Amino acid sequence: MGLLAVACGCAPYDDAPECGDATVEDHFRFDPYTSELASPSHGVRTPGSFTAWEVGEVVFQRKGGEPHGFFLVLEGEGTLPDLLASPPPARPAITAFGFDPPAAEPAEPLLRYGGVPGDLRLLAGNVELLEPLDGWTVRSPRDEETCRSFHGDGGWLRIKPVYVGRDGEERRLFPGDRAVFGQFEVVVVSAQSNNRNHPWAPCSGEVCPWEKLAWWIAPLGAELLPL
Repeated sequence: MGLLAVACGCAPYDDAPECGDATVEDHFRFDPYTSELASPSHGVRTPGSFTAWEVGEVVFQRKGGEPHGFFLVLEGEGTLPDLLASPPPARPAITAFGFDPPAAEPAEPLLRYGGVPGDLRLLAGNVELLEPLDGWTVRSPRDEETCRSFHGDGGWLRIKPVYVGRDGEERRLFPGDRAVFGQFEVVVVSAQSNNRNHPWAPCSGEVCPWEKLAWWIAPLGAELLPL
């Protein structure tokens, strides 16, 4: 961590110490491509419950229908709440966005799991949440000023801040940060504005962008998914 802090020191125009403390290895990813089951329907509240929620195959059994599926990938010490550790909410349902993108575009999933409005068990995503959902917003635009870039195994990396808001209150968080909003906990797992060689951005120069983002919101005290 000491070497990372030196390499990822903040630029003179922002002295935020979080730039040097943030990690770059931790991440989670919702992968809609690996499962043979159909991805969750975009923007449709789907009643049902999870029958498998683990690293690897995730299965959501629709009420009165065929199951949905996707894969859950955890990298480094990335975390997510364990949705099978406690009884499901009353009238459980998921609402999913970005699991089925247009051809040649990357998936940027966002998942809400809970019951009736106000009964939120998990709000998590690999994308910004710009329109409020359950009162929450998450902004993390490309940022090339807050922290200096440094060279990692996959190219140039740059930590970026995440702005989480609820009901008019907004806080700036960095990867590894946790914050409490009332009865909910917010965790930023990863947030980077990178320049690297990647299938979704096939170039390696400093002007080639690739964004990385993973965050989750859950009730305080939620148990974490065992690895």
